[in-house]
Amino acid sequence: MRINKYLAKCGLGSRRKVEEFVVKKRVTVDGAIVTDLAIEVNTSQAEVRLDGRIVEPIDENIYLLLNKPKGYVVTRSDELGRKTVFSFVPEQWHHLFPVGRLDKDTEGLLLMTNDGSFAQKIINPRYSTEKIYRVDINGMIRKKDLICLREGVRIDSGYTQPAKIYIRSADENKTVLKVILTEGKNRQIRKMFAKFGYQVVSLKRLQVAGIKLDRVPPGMFRLLRPSEIRKVLDL
Repeated sequence: MRINKYLAKCGLGSRRKVEEFVVKKRVTVDGAIVTDLAIEVNTSQAEVRLDGRIVEPIDENIYLLLNKPKGYVVTRSDELGRKTVFSFVPEQWHHLFPVGRLDKDTEGLLLMTNDGSFAQKIINPRYSTEKIYRVDINGMIRKKDLICLREGVRIDSGYTQPAKIYIRSADENKTVLKVILTEGKNRQIRKMFAKFGYQVVSLKRLQVAGIKLDRVPPGMFRLLRPSEIRKVLDL
């Protein structure tokens, strides 16, 4: 088994995330520092350590859907002492990692798992997995701006991919939109609308890869249904 897949199965993060551990020389196999992402690990014999601590694969995959409230950061711990989403998850599931990110002021659907393959199907752009958001902005959106936003705009991390954007309601004070993305750049939606002078006053993720938030209350979670898991893994 390749080292990145092995580390992901230990519940340490997505394959992309755990690859950073290897690149930063934090991983050893049988006492030797690993720097080659292509190295194969003998799962029955090798001793693998991260920062000197032995890590082993977790046999059971867990898949959670959490309704993240505003004001919480998506991390296990925070150096600034801010509240984290792990305060809503039982301690026995603190080995799970978030699939993608929601910023502190964004609420809604957050998936958590220890299955790196599942996470990649959602966060890797090549799968074009749809994420659906409700976005409230100040003022009435201009038609020309809406056209540009749909086609893709340049933000600090590069051009955004074309997006599906629909007006749900609008008046001179507020526009409510449904936004569908197939990527997840850092604070992308906020930056897209700021490009045209709009402030996002409320942002909520409603759906990912066909998995819906539905009636899960803020701060609560549920396990994914087998059909939902299969739908993602079959992408």
